[in-house]
This record gives sequence, C-alpha cells and structure tokens, in this order.
Amino acid sequence: MSNQIEQFFQAAASAGIVPGLERIRALLNNLGNPQNNLSFIHIAGTNGKGSTGCFCNALLAAEGYRVGWFSTPHLMRRSESIRVTDGTSGLNLLQADETTGEISDSAFASIIAELKLAIAKMQAQDQGWPSEFELMTAAAILHFSREGCDQVIWETGMGGTGDATNIIDKPKAVIITALGLDHSSWLGDDIISIAGQKAGIIKNGSPVWLYDPQAAFEYRAEAEAVLTLFEHVCEAKQAKLNLVAFADFEVIEHKLDGQVFCEVSDSGQNLLPDESSRSTLCHKIKMPGSYQPLLALLAIRACSYLIGRTTLSERQEQALTQAVWPARFELCRPQTAESGPVILDGAHNPQGCRALAESLAELLPGRRIIFLTGMLADKDIESMLYYVFLSDRYQCGPIICTEPQNPRAMPAAELASRIAKLTGRRVISLPISPDNSYNNSDLVIYEKDTVRAADFALALDRDSQEALCAFGSLYLAGAVRRQLLNNNNEQ
Repeated sequence: MSNQIEQFFQAAASAGIVPGLERIRALLNNLGNPQNNLSFIHIAGTNGKGSTGCFCNALLAAEGYRVGWFSTPHLMRRSESIRVTDGTSGLNLLQADETTGEISDSAFASIIAELKLAIAKMQAQDQGWPSEFELMTAAAILHFSREGCDQVIWETGMGGTGDATNIIDKPKAVIITALGLDHSSWLGDDIISIAGQKAGIIKNGSPVWLYDPQAAFEYRAEAEAVLTLFEHVCEAKQAKLNLVAFADFEVIEHKLDGQVFCEVSDSGQNLLPDESSRSTLCHKIKMPGSYQPLLALLAIRACSYLIGRTTLSERQEQALTQAVWPARFELCRPQTAESGPVILDGAHNPQGCRALAESLAELLPGRRIIFLTGMLADKDIESMLYYVFLSDRYQCGPIICTEPQNPRAMPAAELASRIAKLTGRRVISLPISPDNSYNNSDLVIYEKDTVRAADFALALDRDSQEALCAFGSLYLAGAVRRQLLNNNNEQ
C-alpha cells in the first residue's frame, strides 16, 4: 500500500477516539449517504466477529452474491479491512490468494480524494475531524457502493451503540458473537454495560442471532443477566431473537486441520417456518478452534434466513471447508519431520485466552508447548496469563515474551516478570542458545524486538519438534504471520 494512503489514515489516528455518530453522520451526508443503497449484516461482539464474517462471506458468495466485507483491525495490510468477494469465481480466487478482493491502491486513492472534499465541508461547518475508524468506515461504504455489492458483512470496531458502523438504518440481520470484558475504559467495566453497548446495533424489526451467553461466561448469573438484557431489547425493538448454543450441535471430528460438526437441534427459534423439522446436518470447517462450530452455526442460521432456505447447498458446504480467517487458532505450519506445528492466535483478552487454552487442551492434550507472547498494557493481563499458563491439560515449555509494535505495548521485561511471578519461573533475556532454553522449561525469556523473539521461538520449534503457539495481541499475530510467510517464501 502506498505511503500516501497510510499517511492519510495515520494523520486521522492522531486525533484519537471519540465515540458517537455525529461526525460519521456529517461525513456521510457530505458524501450523499451511499450507505442507504446497501444491504447489511451487522456483526458485533467481543470475540468471534472476524470468523463469523468469514463464514458469512463464504456462504453468501457461494450462492453468487457479490459480497462486501468490512473487518477491523487489519492483521498485515490495511487493505484487508475492505474487500469484495465476487460470487463463486471470487471464492475460487480467494482460495488461491488471500489478498483477492482487497481494495486496491487506486480505488483507495480515489476514495480518499472524495473523503478529503467531504472533510473540507465538515471543517467549514465546524463539525470536527473524523477519526481513523470513521474514515475507514466511510471508505468501506463508498467502495461497496461503487462495487455494486449485493450484501455487506459489516463488523463493528468497538462496542455498538456509538460505533461508526451503527450509522446504518436497518440491517437485514444482526449477529452478536461471544461477549466479554474488553475496551472497558470505553464500554464500561461490567459485562451488562458492555452487552448494552453491543445490543445498540439492534434496530426495529431486524432479526438477531445471539451467541449463547452460557457458552461465553464462566458464571451462570452473568450469562442469565446478559440473555435477559437481549430479550428485553429485542422485545422493545420487535426484533426476533434467535439463540445459537453449543447444545445445537455435536462435534464428531476435531483435528488441527479442521473439524466436523452436526446440527442436532435449533431451539425452535429460527424464522423460517419449517426450521423445527430440520434434519441432522453435518458441516466440515477448516478452522480448528473449539469455538468455531458455534460461530459457523451463527453464520449458517443467519445466511440461510437471508437466502430463504433451510439447508445449505453443496456449493455452500464446499465453501465452508475452505473458509479461513488468519490468526484464529491458525495452523500456520503443520507438524513435519523437521519441526513441530506452529499455531497463531489473536487472543488478546481473558475470554479469548480461555478459548485458546481450551482449544490447546482439546487438540494437543498433554503435549509440551512453546509459547511466544506479547500484550498491550491496558489489557487484563493477569487473567489472560492465568488461563493459558496454569492449565494442567498441556505442558508449558519455554515462554518467550516480546513487545507488539504498538505504543500501548507492555515492555517485554515487565511481561516476563509477571509470568514469572505467576508460574514461579526464572527470567532471562536473549541471547541464549535454543538448546539451553529448551532444556530448561522453568525459564521465561524476553526480547523486545519481535523479529528476534520470533526467530528464536521458531528455532526452538525446529530443534525440539514441539508445538509453538504465538498469542496475546493481533499486532503480534500480524508480525509473526508476516515473518512466517517471508520464511516460507525464502525456502
């Protein structure tokens, strides 16, 4: 991506985040409100939005829809956040090249020129300067409108009520994924406040599919309170609430390279009249995370409603088997004779880390795992560390700490110290030979530079043939994934 494009958005980033819809409304008014000509599936949630969007993209494009998809933050390229999948041909190209459909530099440049004119009008009317996310939201709307998208998968950035994506009038469907504590300084420091923010995207008459709170929370009281909140909001909005739960399916095959699950019930809450007679259906997905079947089923139920069918076509089933969203318990490198498997996960909050630990326990039970981690300082780090490093269902090998490329990153030495306090390990810094560190599983090793830390972790993985798991931040996940791809290209 050109420097001019990145500089445009970075200049807006310096203005910070100001929740509310006033600026995005003014910006889109100056652009002619192109969002009014688009059809949206609005997705909110603390965890699982990207995976659910990925499944929706596959299911709709497989039926010939031209699908726009807005998802933030990006992992490796800003252009990832705005993409168009052109039906089945687009899906086929996407399987061969993960950059397929991403907005081009020329399209971005044209849109930025239009955005600058709209911003000038805002400035003249003293309406403020849009944030980076508001500009990305407007850019996505302009691009999808220009591209003539039939359906748009529309993921919130943070929260719901005051999120810039909530500028749309009435989505065709609303999906709420797993809820948890994150961005508390903006959304509230209790789960009911956060759930209320997410519920803010529900509009009058728009059907809602909800990730069962019982599957998201450890404590029943929290889950029941969240469900009650959504029931009340949906009743007030005359929006049909469809609960999707772990009880609705059974996993019959679960491996690192994918899983198969079968639908066993539908809770009697789907909108199509013959849903209650749904026969048992089985679906194969490539993403191995333990939470992925529930996210896939959310997408299946919502997209089936939109399309008007109770069962998936063969094209859709095939598309599900190929749907992959990077850094979501991603098997970046399989087990080989020379090295162990490398798993990349973007878990960056307690709920995400609990799900990561569950997936590791199910897929690598009792196995020794090398960890590479880096976190942002404003997260609930103690809870994140607790879930991953104190599990008794797998063994923790050496732990390597580093710093994601973000101003909010926790210093690697401080993160290592916190892990040592929790686990009783010794702290050392690089350089150290991989042989010495592998033979001492009581070590926490730190290195500020992400590239050097990742190189060291990958060397450990090669020498030991044990599993390697990198987690803690999407910023870290993007850097490690880029490094793995570069290493593969050099071989």
